[in-house]
Amino acid sequence: PPPPPPFHGEHERRTPAAAAEVPLVKKVAAEFIGTFILMFTVVSTIVADAQRGGVEGLLGIAASAGLAVVAVVLAVVHVSGSHLNPAVSLAMGVFGHLPRAHVLPYAAAQTLGAAAAAFLAKGMYRPADPGVMATVPRVGAAEAFVLELVLSFVLMFVITAVATDPTSSKELVAISIAAAITMNALVGG
Repeated sequence: PPPPPPFHGEHERRTPAAAAEVPLVKKVAAEFIGTFILMFTVVSTIVADAQRGGVEGLLGIAASAGLAVVAVVLAVVHVSGSHLNPAVSLAMGVFGHLPRAHVLPYAAAQTLGAAAAAFLAKGMYRPADPGVMATVPRVGAAEAFVLELVLSFVLMFVITAVATDPTSSKELVAISIAAAITMNALVGG
């Protein structure tokens, strides 16, 4: 008989029965670790860039974020779907690709993973200007809001388009999302 159709509920390429076999605690741990790795990589690159006089620059920081996304998505997609962002988990819950009861635990793990990464980076690198780790718009509040809205739309559009497409491989999902992250970092600064 032909193989069962793929399950795309959490970017996973498994049957619904196989997806149910992964306990929620393991999925939540994967989201924590994945988000931690992503954020630690990006924050470390930003701090290193500041400490080295801007040698990495915007392109280096954007590349760091994109490469981290590829690595992390491929590492944990089979466990949790590798959402790495509460907005992604919320969207997947709303569109029926993640059980709604999993949205809050995923979001909590992602938030804690990001906070732990930032605290570790701050403690390790002790940046002369801790503000280097903050996102501070260089335009007015209205322009920053519109830019964030557009960039968030682009990212969520790409994620929901490729992650829920039954013909997308996990590699294509990872590369597409990483490209959107890199593009957004280059556009948004």
